[in-house]
Amino acid sequence: MPAFRHAAREGYVLEMDAKLTKDGSPIVIHDATLERTTSCSGEVRDFTLSALRSCPSDVLGRPGSALPSRPARESVPLPTLAEALAFARREGAVVNLEIKNAPTDPDFDPGSSFANRVMDVVLASGIPRSRLIVQSFWPANLDVARSRLPGVQTSYLTLGSFNSSGPALAAANGYDWVSPKWPIDADYVSEARSRGRRIVPYTLDRASDVKAAAGLRVDALITDDPLMAQRTLGLSRSQLVPDRIKPRVRLVAPRFASDVSRSRRFRVRWRGSDRGSGIACYRLEVRRNTNVSTRWVTVRRRTRRRSASFRGRAGVSYLFRLRARDRYGNLSRYAYGTTVVPRDDRSPRLRLSGGWRRVRARGAYGRTLTRAIGVGPTATISFRGTLAAVIARRSPRGGRLLVKLAGRSRMVSLRGRSGHRRVVFRSRRVLSGRHVLTLRSLGGGRIDLDAIGVDTGPRPPRR
Repeated sequence: MPAFRHAAREGYVLEMDAKLTKDGSPIVIHDATLERTTSCSGEVRDFTLSALRSCPSDVLGRPGSALPSRPARESVPLPTLAEALAFARREGAVVNLEIKNAPTDPDFDPGSSFANRVMDVVLASGIPRSRLIVQSFWPANLDVARSRLPGVQTSYLTLGSFNSSGPALAAANGYDWVSPKWPIDADYVSEARSRGRRIVPYTLDRASDVKAAAGLRVDALITDDPLMAQRTLGLSRSQLVPDRIKPRVRLVAPRFASDVSRSRRFRVRWRGSDRGSGIACYRLEVRRNTNVSTRWVTVRRRTRRRSASFRGRAGVSYLFRLRARDRYGNLSRYAYGTTVVPRDDRSPRLRLSGGWRRVRARGAYGRTLTRAIGVGPTATISFRGTLAAVIARRSPRGGRLLVKLAGRSRMVSLRGRSGHRRVVFRSRRVLSGRHVLTLRSLGGGRIDLDAIGVDTGPRPPRR
């Protein structure tokens, strides 16, 4: 714990290993045996948690490595995983937790019990998944972690002889990181990058190795001498503090589908930015009629694209919401956008009087137009909502249209260059309720009325 306290203060990610005691309690220790780093000897699995309290850690450094080590002035008890995670949560530190259940260890469990006991403690700790990376040499452990804590970052560890298979296996199983034993080369980095994996090699305790890894542009590195690595790379503390910056997103949904499309299929676009680790993926959801009683439906899950094609139903409003996740798991606020798919003029609520006739036309929402020539033809439509729009075609021979709603009137000219049908009138927002929209031809040319767009729901949430 003193080492974790110092590391968290300097802004480092805390790497720790979890083993199980005889009574199934996860404890933080690297080895399956006790003699190298504590005052006791034997296997961890043969001691209960209370018995391990009398086996304090009594050494500084990493015995058996090239790094210097010496006896500690004061022994400290081995921390439980719960204690270490509680500390990390208080300090806002990022944890790289290894489920130390590997086939090379005497306590190896080929099933899921070992990993589930560790994840029980992780879930109970309440540490945010954005502050956690779970790593393991055994892929089944990572699968348990993802099933218990969806969305958590996972890292696949490999020994040197298996490094070459790491990127392919990680990509096939959706693990976010590959963690190969050092050394690696440019070919390894190129393959991992081509498969969309992040790279964190271990364990680099010499300055020459740290420089070489930086030259390969790895994403992070694991070292037992972080002060040396920091000096070698010339990094300030502010550059080491884990990413705590939330990404930002903007969603662009057409107010009416006819603004961008000749049909009921339209495209929703978005963009995002992140000054920290970069955006990893987006999630787009939709709700019909912007009604809080309807459920959110996922349109795109964990996508890196920045647009999506969507097909709606005539006369229906759609509320979209978008969220981004960065590479450290930080989530953006939701961005919202509403699109109304116009209602075809064949709606039974549309009533026509004198001088109107219907014609079929390609590209219209219902492939039908209502056409008026001269002064006097009137159309009315009743709707319940807060906003309405008229979709029509402008042309060099276009006429004039008087639109009335909620005691207000506006004259709309349909004269202009020929083009596909667009919104020619969009009302001000009115109180939610039942309203009547009246359209009257003022002559001056031909009126090609295609559809009515109605907003049937309340305001979308504030961005």
